[in-house]
Amino acid sequence: IRLGAISADKKHPPGIHLVTDSTSDLPSDLKQNPNLGVIPVTVQIEGETFIDGVNLEPEGFYRQLRQTSSFPTTSPASAEDIGALFRKTEAGKEILALFPSAELSQTFQNAVTARDAGREQMIAKRSQRPGESPPPRIELLDSRLVSTAMGLLVVEALDRIEEGWPLDRIRTHVERIIPTVRSFFMVDTLEYMQRGGTIGRMRDAMGT
Repeated sequence: IRLGAISADKKHPPGIHLVTDSTSDLPSDLKQNPNLGVIPVTVQIEGETFIDGVNLEPEGFYRQLRQTSSFPTTSPASAEDIGALFRKTEAGKEILALFPSAELSQTFQNAVTARDAGREQMIAKRSQRPGESPPPRIELLDSRLVSTAMGLLVVEALDRIEEGWPLDRIRTHVERIIPTVRSFFMVDTLEYMQRGGTIGRMRDAMGT
């Protein structure tokens, strides 16, 4: 699996649009891929709201984390925002949406709500206007991962889209490799894990 720009075959434009959220921590150049839509999460710091990747980059986040006494909180993309991105998808394209673990984020459930609401709206329109185009096929995947681990799955799915794989095959392929992905990280200090509630004060003191 590689990280970086993906070249598309101009003669055979992909028929699938991939959607994820900003917690996939993708490189900035990859976010420019025309076959990818990235929904930003919002971050609240000291009562101020920021949009991840729009007016808040990692460097700024870590700087504020060191300077503030309260711990930042995040909010997942709403069903309305996800639905708006689904509706912007080019006509005739199918959608594969890959989101962070449903055990850690509400994003996946919001995507389910957006998909179902969109289908109901489209069915209502078609009943009034029989010539209305059918709703796009939307497949949702719970990555069961977060951060760069999920980002690796996004890159893999994009590669397969660029190669012209059909949606069902890509979904099966990604589902098969999800259990094989492992993520490891190290921290310089336990302070932020304690502030965020991941560990208690006793573990923080003993670990330090």
